[in-house]
Amino acid sequence: MMEWLLQCSILNPIEYLQIDVDRCLRLFDAFLTSKDDWWEKIQVIWHNIKVESA
Repeated sequence: MMEWLLQCSILNPIEYLQIDVDRCLRLFDAFLTSKDDWWEKIQVIWHNIKVESA
């Protein structure tokens, strides 16, 4: 779990500072619950997080 949070911050550290852990955990949940299209789901959720943070 902590490794995934670190990866979230590595994806875009500046934007990560603007989101909370719950939002990052949604990315983690998408990663766990999806199979072939997990990266696409993460991109959609990441976009939604950026919109919410704006």
